[in-house]
Amino acid sequence: MALAMETHWKQVQVHTAPVPDRGKARLLRVLGGLALSASLGLCLSVDHPSMAALVWIMTLAASALLIALTLAWRPRLLRVLPVGA
Repeated sequence: MALAMETHWKQVQVHTAPVPDRGKARLLRVLGGLALSASLGLCLSVDHPSMAALVWIMTLAASALLIALTLAWRPRLLRVLPVGA
């Protein structure tokens, strides 16, 4: 979802790809939403709902911190994602 924002896109794809157009940005947001839904579904399939929700929220917090720190210090590491094409 972060790559759907122009600022983060420019940090990751310095001179290799143009800024994502509205269609690509929308696709990135939809894929991000689907990934969040899938992760919640996987957590719910493994454990009872109260524990699954707790694990899901903790995983989201850790992932958000990891992505934020990567975008702040080493954004080019995210260039390996297949959305740059």
